Amino acid sequence: MTDYLDLRSDVFFCTFNCRSIKSSTVEVKNLCETHDIVAIQEHWLLPFELDILANIHGDFLSTGTSAVNVSQNVLVGRPYGGTAILYNNKMLSYRRETALQGAL
Repeated sequence: MTDYLDLRSDVFFCTFNCRSIKSSTVEVKNLCETHDIVAIQEHWLLPFELDILANIHGDFLSTGTSAVNVSQNVLVGRPYGGTAILYNNKMLSYRRETALQGAL
């Protein structure tokens, strides 16, 4: 097994609406076993919980956003929304970061 991803080969991508990453960690970890990139919707994490994504699979890195605004220090109801991308660390050399402008 090589330490890099050969982009001449297939890259496996999937998307998953997990409806709470805390209750579907096993499913997401299984997706990481068979895919190079896993896009996640509805992880329901608060901004200070996003580090949970980085601990799902040892070979994967993550980036994500929370849909919950906690700037008023008040949380009403349950957390909702949120998106994330988990990607195999072998893809790190192919990553390029861009800055987001304004609200999505």
